[in-house]
Amino acid sequence: MHMPRRSLPILAVAIAIVVSACAGSGAPVPAAEGPKVAFFQDLSVEDPLDLVSPSFLALEAGLAEGVRRGIEHVPVAVQFDTGGDPLVALELAQTVAADDSYVAIVVAPFWAMPAETATVFATAGLPVLSLSDGALPAVPGLRWRRFVAPAPAQAAELAVRAARSAAGSVCIVDEGTARSQALATAVAERLAGRASPRKVGDTGGCRAVVWTGGPSGAVSIRTSLDPVIPLLVSDAAKAAAYLDAAAPASDGTVAVCPCVDVSTDTSLGSRRFVNAYQAATGLAPGVYAAEGWEIATLLVRLAGDDAVASGGRAGFASAIDALGATQGIAGKVAFDARGDPSGELAAAHATRASGLRWIGLG
Repeated sequence: MHMPRRSLPILAVAIAIVVSACAGSGAPVPAAEGPKVAFFQDLSVEDPLDLVSPSFLALEAGLAEGVRRGIEHVPVAVQFDTGGDPLVALELAQTVAADDSYVAIVVAPFWAMPAETATVFATAGLPVLSLSDGALPAVPGLRWRRFVAPAPAQAAELAVRAARSAAGSVCIVDEGTARSQALATAVAERLAGRASPRKVGDTGGCRAVVWTGGPSGAVSIRTSLDPVIPLLVSDAAKAAAYLDAAAPASDGTVAVCPCVDVSTDTSLGSRRFVNAYQAATGLAPGVYAAEGWEIATLLVRLAGDDAVASGGRAGFASAIDALGATQGIAGKVAFDARGDPSGELAAAHATRASGLRWIGLG
């Protein structure tokens, strides 16, 4: 059994990933008394430090802000690495469900929650707050709120951006994983006759290239592609590793993400988030960090409500069920009847690489 890991200081994140990958059988690590939230992730994805860790670190930083403000009953975040294995995820879900101190589940970016795992959460009355754009499992009774745009929004934005960037054929390249292939297919459907599925290394005659895989593949394509040919990438390649390795050719790359980037936003809420994140980590916020902070802000607010906090898991679940629209740093936070985001959070967002940074596009 993979052991759950307590949240770790930023300087130990890389070590934590190695430890998680090597974890074997044994008793769970003792957790602090009081309410907890379980952060379910898949650290087997390429470059998890850039793609998965920012959301957890933002969640952790936001919860710590609540503690500093003197709010009681703020949950502690505990990480669980599924390694992308549905059986491991199911075993970990059963462990969490059996511990009444867990009041909510946070689904990390790039983890597709299996239906069997969702069933465990639904049966246990554990509300799920998702940072993943993956499809919602068809599980009766699942209490679900998604804080990022669903996958079709990313496909639509990639297709629109690709169509604008080239007058001819748009080549679409995936890395062979289920997520990458599904996104490539969805983009191709939206581009209709203009799409040309290709393999890595076969981009001759392309007027633009859409890559739906991770950073290393993006580096390979960008450095071998004619500099005048636009490259568009998905959230899976929106990483510092790509910017660094492909520089200076990375400049001009357009990345589309179901998440928002508020690094250059001057609003008070965004600046407070960026400052808190940098103080806690020494880094600029990465992908899905803003949404991780939004979830932390919600949990802190609920913890500050005595009626909610005293109700434990059921209290948090009922409060999450009753969520109304609020204004967050990522935009207006509201949900439809299924639990998917509506309004500003329902859209994917594009950024352009410039000088080793991602700059927001209108």
